[in-house]
Amino acid sequence: MKVSDAGIAFIAGFEGFSGHLYNDPSGNCTIGYGNLIHMGKCDGRADEQPYRNGISEGQGRAMLAAKVLDYADCVMRTTFAPLTQPQFDALVSFTYNVGTGGYINSPVRAAVNSGGDVCAALMIYVHGSDGLALPGLQRRREAECAMFHSEEDGVTQAQYDELKGALAETNTIIVTVNTKVDALANLMKIVIPKLADEDDASVKALLASLGGK
Repeated sequence: MKVSDAGIAFIAGFEGFSGHLYNDPSGNCTIGYGNLIHMGKCDGRADEQPYRNGISEGQGRAMLAAKVLDYADCVMRTTFAPLTQPQFDALVSFTYNVGTGGYINSPVRAAVNSGGDVCAALMIYVHGSDGLALPGLQRRREAECAMFHSEEDGVTQAQYDELKGALAETNTIIVTVNTKVDALANLMKIVIPKLADEDDASVKALLASLGGK
């Protein structure tokens, strides 16, 4: 699954573009569309040098498109519930904002995988490094929530919830059947040797059909 053009535009819109190095709200050195250069404030260290003269908006878009692949891969690898394109885009936007480790260990991922309240989990992540709620992050989380619950090609969230429920029910049935098959196999191991001693023709025919002697 890939991030859609709408998903890329969504991320770009909330990240905003800066052609020069700057410190993001968490105090980390950044450029372009929220492209992290290193943790901590910009201070002239070596990995800042390729960007000391700034970048164009086109370069920033190319950096965003390339970098978002890692975040999309993280969401695909660690999210086990079926996702619509809008849901996937929303989760990649969130992951781009908090980092791959942040997503993996987040209540957001847990809510998606368990069918919980994704929006409530998203709204936990609205604070800056000083602990204060940031209006920009609040708007982004609300928009990610709205995107997560938007429809795709006429398929509603309720229909996807129904699909997830059906998949879970099917898995339960498969587990139950496998358990009963294992129990039957163990029972046959006990019963067949005893039946082998029977002289009844019908028993012998049954054993022959089962591969017994």
